Amino acid sequence: MKRGRRTDATLEDAVDFYFELAEATGGLEARVPAEEWLELSHYDFVAQPREALTSLCRFMGVDPEPAYLESCAQLVYPRPRRTRETAPWTPRLVDQVRRRSREYPFLARYAEEECAHADVGA
Repeated sequence: MKRGRRTDATLEDAVDFYFELAEATGGLEARVPAEEWLELSHYDFVAQPREALTSLCRFMGVDPEPAYLESCAQLVYPRPRRTRETAPWTPRLVDQVRRRSREYPFLARYAEEECAHADVGA
């Protein structure tokens, strides 16, 4: 996988690229002062888009208008897409993702949740 674009990369390549991005994110988080870092969960954003967007706007020093929040919230899908469920996961790769996810606090909540949904042995 090159620069996040889909190619003929394997699922293993995609996993490696994902964790390269996680490593970069973890490195940035370690160098940025806590008051300048906002962690926003995709699932939290999808579940409560108005609240998540309000938090994001306030973090940036903006007081969001209710109409803006409503307009934005209407663009958010009602639940996350789960395209990963169609991927050819092997037990070894699921275990690798689970293990590697635990290395990053910002991925910890996804580690078990996501891997539990993988179609192992397909």
